[in-house]
Amino acid sequence: GVVRRASIMDERIPLTVKDIESSRGRTKGVRGAAVALLLVVGGLAAVSLSRNGRDTSAGGASSLTASAAAPAGPMEQQRPPSEQQQLPGSLAIQRASRSTPVYGDMTNAQLEEIWEDFLQDNNRGYADDSGEKAQRFQMFKQNLFFIDKLNAAYPDATFGITDRTDMSDAEKRRTRGLGPVEDSKLGGKTRYQALKDMYTDQDAIVLGEKGLDAVFDALSSKNMSFGMVPWVSASDCAACKRFEHFSLYTWDNLPENFDWRELGAVTDVKNQKYCGSCWTFSTAADLEGTHFLATGELESLSEQQLVACNTADWGCDGGYPYRAMQYIHKFGGLVTDDAYGYKGICAWGDCGTPVAGTPTCHTEILNAELESKRVASIGGYQLVSLGAEYEALLRLALVKNGPISIAFNANGMDYYLHGVVGCSAENYCDAGAIDHHTPCDPSYLDHAVLIVGYGVEAGVPYWVIKNSWGDAWGEDGYYRIVRGSNHCGVANFAVHSVVKSNSD
Repeated sequence: GVVRRASIMDERIPLTVKDIESSRGRTKGVRGAAVALLLVVGGLAAVSLSRNGRDTSAGGASSLTASAAAPAGPMEQQRPPSEQQQLPGSLAIQRASRSTPVYGDMTNAQLEEIWEDFLQDNNRGYADDSGEKAQRFQMFKQNLFFIDKLNAAYPDATFGITDRTDMSDAEKRRTRGLGPVEDSKLGGKTRYQALKDMYTDQDAIVLGEKGLDAVFDALSSKNMSFGMVPWVSASDCAACKRFEHFSLYTWDNLPENFDWRELGAVTDVKNQKYCGSCWTFSTAADLEGTHFLATGELESLSEQQLVACNTADWGCDGGYPYRAMQYIHKFGGLVTDDAYGYKGICAWGDCGTPVAGTPTCHTEILNAELESKRVASIGGYQLVSLGAEYEALLRLALVKNGPISIAFNANGMDYYLHGVVGCSAENYCDAGAIDHHTPCDPSYLDHAVLIVGYGVEAGVPYWVIKNSWGDAWGEDGYYRIVRGSNHCGVANFAVHSVVKSNSD
């Protein structure tokens, strides 16, 4: 998409509980006021929030509603400490023994041979005498050198040649997002940086007294309050309808490994193709889990409805999961893939086809499905995480409420093959290996995906993320990233759909 200015559960857990293993977290207070502005494409555009709320390990409700005023003084939140762990000796051995090609050490002739193999393997039709082939080869080499840097920076993951290795930076951004837009009125700062500087804890309290609607109107071109329910809290448990024992989970009592795929809440990996629609896949996948927990039925829901019919977002040019959830709430539901399947268009003509743009909405399909009540309905959406201090809450909310839509920095994902991306311990990663123009900046969020689980491998905690680039990418379409350090902003913006109750 393009940014508009204005994708083994712990064996003790399954269906019955014999033993619930306690985590080693403790609880500590963290100041609650936080402001986040996310400029995301391929799925996300600009969103800004100011939050004053309270979450407690005893399950006290966290609150964020459009009309709520901030309390008179700073609020304290109960948070377990960071789950970051020290690197065990076994991973040090693994790092030393890992063997990956170093493209920067190869001759141009060797790189040309790899290039020709790539062209054949990926059915590229660049003519030998065309200027495009030469240009693409230069992009290919530049991307190979970036792969070298990624492998040096993240020793617990492996990066390599994928079908994106001949793409320009602009083409890659279209399928995952474009970073924060610089605004001349902000003195060269990104909107996120300006907001961080502008709104301190005390400022947020003052603004809150005017009502959160005023805050949202001031910071975002779209009102976020519609369909918003109170923040997720430690006591919320949408999963308890099907898995009653999940109510026993608390801050200090969570499984070491957990995966919603093992419990049937996740559909197959899909492919957004050449359309900046990661926000639709992240949203639909979130609803698929919510619908499963409410009904016991896992159905693949329609991204096509969101990309073609949700006029609050920008189709193949980007959008936000929270706005998509607002649309679903207002329309009355999301239809199934069977009724309105994803077309996989080449929106920008990058596939050698004419520019297609965002598809036209087929309202007759939606109206018929809605009238027949063949839709997945929701009562609204809730905020789950808005920064590093919420990462532990994100873990608890994931277990008790199903897979969760998040936005994060997708730097390097184009070439991900397998492993855990990120630094599991201080001084373990080569921080200087990544080019300064493509940092994994947690405030530079550019891709919407779905968190489905977490685990620990060789002592390194990680998140399991479902992407929307097909199952030939990554670990059968999935990505693992270090957990506990807000790596790449994984906890900077998480939202979740809330099931529609019988009283709604």
